[in-house]
Amino acid sequence: MNKQNFKTQLYQLNNYENEQSEVIYAGNPNSKEVIVFIHGALLTYKIMTMFAPYMREYKLIFINCPSRGKSSEIERDNHTLDDYSERVYDVLSQIVTEQQLSEIKVVGYSMGGMIATRLLKFNTLPISHLIYLNSAAKITPDGSMLARLFTSDSKRDILKDEINAVKNLPQYILDKTIFAQKENAIELFQFVAPIKTIITDILYTINADYLPDIEEIETFPKILFMSGKEDQIIPYTDSLATLEQFKAYGGTTKEIVYEGIGHLDFPSVLETKPDQELGVVDHIKQWIQE
Repeated sequence: MNKQNFKTQLYQLNNYENEQSEVIYAGNPNSKEVIVFIHGALLTYKIMTMFAPYMREYKLIFINCPSRGKSSEIERDNHTLDDYSERVYDVLSQIVTEQQLSEIKVVGYSMGGMIATRLLKFNTLPISHLIYLNSAAKITPDGSMLARLFTSDSKRDILKDEINAVKNLPQYILDKTIFAQKENAIELFQFVAPIKTIITDILYTINADYLPDIEEIETFPKILFMSGKEDQIIPYTDSLATLEQFKAYGGTTKEIVYEGIGHLDFPSVLETKPDQELGVVDHIKQWIQE
């Protein structure tokens, strides 16, 4: 990530006293085509900056969720993913108003897609397109590796493996990642959030259920689901269940499933390679231009 191509701005939150959100801008600042990126659990906004070299013609906005980077730290206590969603909504509402944005596209990766679902429920943001990247509105506990780690009543068929995960969660997740096993893989640890924040992210995410939100959305954006068939964190079947919920209420949807790709593997299919399926970037560009 070349820092010269990114500009950081801190926004004081309107609804949370003495709290701020870190927002990073890149791409073409004069473009009327705006894409907002919301990162996933365990990570920071930096994971989403992988898109920047491919999308310089757009105005790109990266939001850092609470308790990482320069965004204010919040206490977990007995709170929910709403803690993140409402703060992202707060800062994004400010950006839309201040910059008089008439339309925005949102890419939500993992937990970021869940947050984006809640943003739609507020029915005030001009979201024209939403891309769920390895994401869903709800995770099925028995289907998710992370949910099994933190759900006491689940069957622990791989108990020893899961204990190792709790002891060294970031490395465990990366070891499960196809992308991280490649010889030319970049150092993914630069994208990982602090361990306390990681645990909060997981607890918030596995307990979130934003599927009922879909019924309350007044105007649907065009929705693209992009999943990995080998995703053990948010199984593609959960993405499909969210897609079906949108379709049931009249949403325009499309699904792309990459064979052999896991939860953190989207960097390996960002680009379109010769004689292969379209990469993530080209799929997104096609979708938002339709």
